[in-house]
Amino acid sequence: MERRRIAQSETRLMLLYVLLKVGPASGQQLEQFMADTNTMNYFDLQLNLISLLDDGAVEKLPHPVETVYRLTDSGRFTVESYINRLPVSRRDEVDLQAGAAKENFLRELEAPAKLERLGNGQNNALLYLMQGNEALLELRLPLNTGERWPLLHKRWQRCAAAAYQKVILALTGAAARDQTAEGIAVLERHGPAWAMSGEREDGFRLKLLFAEQRAAAEAAGRFPHVSGQLLRELKSMLDGEITALKND
Repeated sequence: MERRRIAQSETRLMLLYVLLKVGPASGQQLEQFMADTNTMNYFDLQLNLISLLDDGAVEKLPHPVETVYRLTDSGRFTVESYINRLPVSRRDEVDLQAGAAKENFLRELEAPAKLERLGNGQNNALLYLMQGNEALLELRLPLNTGERWPLLHKRWQRCAAAAYQKVILALTGAAARDQTAEGIAVLERHGPAWAMSGEREDGFRLKLLFAEQRAAAEAAGRFPHVSGQLLRELKSMLDGEITALKND
């Protein structure tokens, strides 16, 4: 019985150590990292996450695609206080891969994406650009099939920042008006910011955060006029990234 308690304690401590090294991570990211480092199986990971959440050592962060886990101050104090109880060999294996994993996890969490299946071969790509826990940009792009989704999902982060700049330019700059485009846009208070939301009948939806109400209102006014051209440019940008990946 005593050995079992020690093993459980060590496993919990190892999970805290991983979060200390890789930073905030989704459940799927943690699962993959644990498998790559042979640190913990799926069932132990889930049980320990639940236990550490209950104890207040780990907390959940809001995120549009997946649940993200982060150390609390209590969890950080625990792992830093008892780190020497973890075998050096296990820590070394985590340390060896933590640097690259941390960069990848951050990039994936900053530009997450998921597929919304509608049936009859119709799908939507839900794409986000995050700043901390806030979604600066939310896009829903209609797709004809899911064939190109794996590449789009894998590499949305490759052009997410450029897509954001393109949206900003279209809604606030001197972009040409597309008078044939139809759509509506609304404003809503979003914490300390203002959100402009627009949607077309073809399924294209956009939500963008602004620091000032006036800027959001101006963008809302432009959305019906530029949404058609903007949708074509965004799809062209993503198709170009997918083509480049296929040719890499």
